[in-house]
Amino acid sequence: MNQPMEHDIWFYRAKQDWLTISAIIGAGPWSHVSFHAQQAAEKCLKGFLRFKMAEPPKIHDLTRLLSIAKGYDPSLDSLEDDCNILTQYAIDARYEDIEDEFDE
Repeated sequence: MNQPMEHDIWFYRAKQDWLTISAIIGAGPWSHVSFHAQQAAEKCLKGFLRFKMAEPPKIHDLTRLLSIAKGYDPSLDSLEDDCNILTQYAIDARYEDIEDEFDE
């Protein structure tokens, strides 16, 4: 049996986050939806970098990951605004005291 390529593992994990989002989007909490959205985007970017044979840095900053990815595909520039928004949810969504800041 063939071993999955490392980029395939990143994309599989991103799909798991997407499935989690799909399951909870109607009920929330929005902090969890936001967190899994950031995680899915991070894993997709890291999967893309592994596909291009680059070693993704161990960071959660989507803007920095996107900057590296754009070196391989400049058309990814269109994702910059989304990455700027989602980056904050890597950390913020983990803290209950700011739960009220998350909404649809």
